Amino acid sequence: MTPLLTIAEAAPLLGRSVHEVRKLVARSRRAARGETVKGATIRFCQDGKGGTIRFRPEWIEEYVDRTTVEPGNEKPRVTRGKSRFDWSDLNLS
Repeated sequence: MTPLLTIAEAAPLLGRSVHEVRKLVARSRRAARGETVKGATIRFCQDGKGGTIRFRPEWIEEYVDRTTVEPGNEKPRVTRGKSRFDWSDLNLS
């Protein structure tokens, strides 16, 4: 059996802070309860209420694979009604 990773061990593999991984776990927990959530979720295990949250290395890889955007497939992001993409370069006719 592969060793399980703690939040502190998983955070650098995900390129996130420990706080951000905790927020990711909280979102994942809400999604597991059937609540609608925005954003990606990650698989984790926990030994009882208040126990240490742990991740299998393959769950980390699965999360990275699901959230990876391949070049050329990304959609323009819109922030506050303004596009970060220069639409004038496109021929939309």
